[in-house]
Amino acid sequence: FEMDAAGVKAAAESELSRNSVDSPKTPAMMVSMTPLIPADLLKQLLRSMKEPIIPYSVYDRCLAIGRKGDSAAEAAALMGELRPANRATLYTVISFLAELSKAHDVTQMGVDNLALVLAPNLLKNPSDDPLLFAANSGDERGFVGQLIHAQLEGLLTMETS
Repeated sequence: FEMDAAGVKAAAESELSRNSVDSPKTPAMMVSMTPLIPADLLKQLLRSMKEPIIPYSVYDRCLAIGRKGDSAAEAAALMGELRPANRATLYTVISFLAELSKAHDVTQMGVDNLALVLAPNLLKNPSDDPLLFAANSGDERGFVGQLIHAQLEGLLTMETS
């Protein structure tokens, strides 16, 4: 995990100033703090990292787990192999997503939709080939979905192994 607290603070200040009430670019819906701002900040933070939270070294294994479906225990075990900072960050994000998925009747954001939105930010294809990018996106979503299910099933801990 390469971004320090100063980087997070700078990203937050940049986003807030970009969406400032005083800005002529601010749409009326953004005048008040909405859930869209912290969600966008999270995605910006994850995208700005040199290496994703789920490192390139385990990318192919993640795809294999995502392809299987119903493999929450395998996803949890793989998460346990990550460096402590990556594991703690991923645990926090996945825990939040699992909690958010419980309100799917209100938010329309169940496990599949949350995985769709966050997978490209947690897990990045190391290739520049757009065909591979498109071909692997479903398995990436599947893996992130399995992590969310693992949390919902009580299989994840900060020390998951």
